[in-house]
Amino acid sequence: MNPTNATCPEVFHASDCLRYATKKSPHEAAYDAFLCGSVLLKTAHLLLCRISCDPARTSSSFSQYLDVLAAYVNQVNLIRARVQKINFSGMDDCTNRPPLLIAKVRGWPSVTTQQIYQELRIHCRFDVQQLGKNQFLLFSNKFKDVKFVLKVCKTHPNLQISLYRHWRHSAQVNCFLQMCGIVVSWSLLAFLLGGSSNFAL
Repeated sequence: MNPTNATCPEVFHASDCLRYATKKSPHEAAYDAFLCGSVLLKTAHLLLCRISCDPARTSSSFSQYLDVLAAYVNQVNLIRARVQKINFSGMDDCTNRPPLLIAKVRGWPSVTTQQIYQELRIHCRFDVQQLGKNQFLLFSNKFKDVKFVLKVCKTHPNLQISLYRHWRHSAQVNCFLQMCGIVVSWSLLAFLLGGSSNFAL
């Protein structure tokens, strides 16, 4: 998997799958299985190296890879969720995720998510999703990136970045509150008109 590092595992292809070593075959079942297995094996190797970085070790056994992966059995990683993973064998871990950010754009007509991404990429990486007109949600896995961009973009001429508050920034919540305001206003008006009519009689 890494010819420059003798400790890395080596994958040998079966005789009828030798073409996978030099040619990509996406969406072919055997090729997809090869890619998944390679990624799993490389992940296991990196985890094992993190636990025991012994320069004298020349290679790792398959049983060692199984042991280091045992802690992650039946767990599915999640991206941009409230938890980092789902554990199908027990309780989910209580982990904290960095808060969402909202970017409000001023003086930048027809701005796109890609332009916002490129603008922030100078400092750190964020996933960008458009929330509304001139409003974008920013996602990150790192608390330090959230703190850094909040500090750096205070003086940005076009971007005003702040913490996302659901009750303040959600389009659905704002729509609901506007509808409630309309209903209350009409109810109050009807009450006042009805009361004045009764008083006149």
